[in-house]
Amino acid sequence: MYTTYIGKKFLKIYNKEKRTNLTAKDFFDEVMFPVFFDHEKEFMNVANSPFAQITSSLGQNRARLRNINKKENKTDKDNDKIKELQENIHKLESPLGRIEALKKLHEKIQDRNYDGSTTIGFSAANDEGTSSGQITSLYYPFDEDDIYAS
Repeated sequence: MYTTYIGKKFLKIYNKEKRTNLTAKDFFDEVMFPVFFDHEKEFMNVANSPFAQITSSLGQNRARLRNINKKENKTDKDNDKIKELQENIHKLESPLGRIEALKKLHEKIQDRNYDGSTTIGFSAANDEGTSSGQITSLYYPFDEDDIYAS
């Protein structure tokens, strides 16, 4: 929640310096995403975010591919799995994979799913997550601008 405060303060200074009037969402889409996330190796890793899930999925797919490729006698099923994993890896590494992650983030925010996967410093989505100690029953009236500012 503190990150929202800092983000809004930063955006106000940014807009003044650049003589723009970007919303937090516009700033995220036009500045943050291209610089920090729109690359095969993102510059910023936000745990549990759709962008971090790309990295996690890539690692899992590559590990599965290595394990299958170690086999000496591959079956037709193995060859089909290799092709599937290669396609998944290619998609995840491509700009399309990152655009899909951005769309997922936008959808979660539009649906008001404000948790640690959409907002830095927020709690887990439920009381079973590792940061569930941050969950509160207090109501905070967050809006999209607050979330993108974080």
